Amino acid sequence: MEKHLKTAVLLTKTLEHRFRIFGFEFGLDPLIGLFAGAGDILSALIGLYFVWIGVQIHVPSSKIFLMLWNLGIDFILGSIPLLGDIFDFAHKAHTKNLKILQEHYEGRLIQ
Repeated sequence: MEKHLKTAVLLTKTLEHRFRIFGFEFGLDPLIGLFAGAGDILSALIGLYFVWIGVQIHVPSSKIFLMLWNLGIDFILGSIPLLGDIFDFAHKAHTKNLKILQEHYEGRLIQ
């Protein structure tokens, strides 16, 4: 499962933290989102991979729901033309979901 978590870290860095301009960090996610519909669907599918990891490492259902909520908000608001593209730069659902995964996984290792 550690391999999947490392993949999730790499995906998050690529999608949300790859570039820095004037101190503002962003990745490919908002750029992919410029492709109406298809970009948001692709991002959501990648996000479902994070949810799958969460299920595999037994993240509590309340946290899985939060991960799905983050994805849903990202998908719905990200789908709005122009406003959604701006939203994609700020929301960073993959980063939020990765943090949930890492906190749970590290907590398991400590016990």
